[in-house]
Amino acid sequence: MVCCSVNAQTATETFNFPKMTDIPTGAWTINQKLDGVSIVRKKSNLTMTFATADGKKAPEYAIDANNKGVDVQAACLLPGNTLTISTEKKNIVSVQFYYLSKSKAAIGKNYQITPEGTYPGEKAYTYIWTGKTQKFELKNLTNKAGIEIHKIVVTYEDAE
Repeated sequence: MVCCSVNAQTATETFNFPKMTDIPTGAWTINQKLDGVSIVRKKSNLTMTFATADGKKAPEYAIDANNKGVDVQAACLLPGNTLTISTEKKNIVSVQFYYLSKSKAAIGKNYQITPEGTYPGEKAYTYIWTGKTQKFELKNLTNKAGIEIHKIVVTYEDAE
């Protein structure tokens, strides 16, 4: 009997929101509404999309102080807003969030992640979701101040 073990090669894609003001075309501006805005990364085949969903206000590009008191640009999901990361050719295996502060993080019962996967959240202060999917979604359920994200690192592998 011959058995083999194949480890899928993983790679990462970083979405760094403070740099969105510096892109050559389609640069973001502070207070810009992000409803329907997508970021497409051709090399990794990942697409990130923001949506108002069932929120009363659109997600926005904001500037706010981080936990060290430094102003940082961030994507802000208001209650009811969603952020979706999707791909047709890869499997998303982890999503790491960098929030401006703990009060602006997806913690406790203020968020919903689909699919469920593993997300230790504030328990480990890592804010890394792990699982396997081609469509990942984060929804702000109740954080009235907004879930403010300044960077997301997505780890992916080739789909089987």
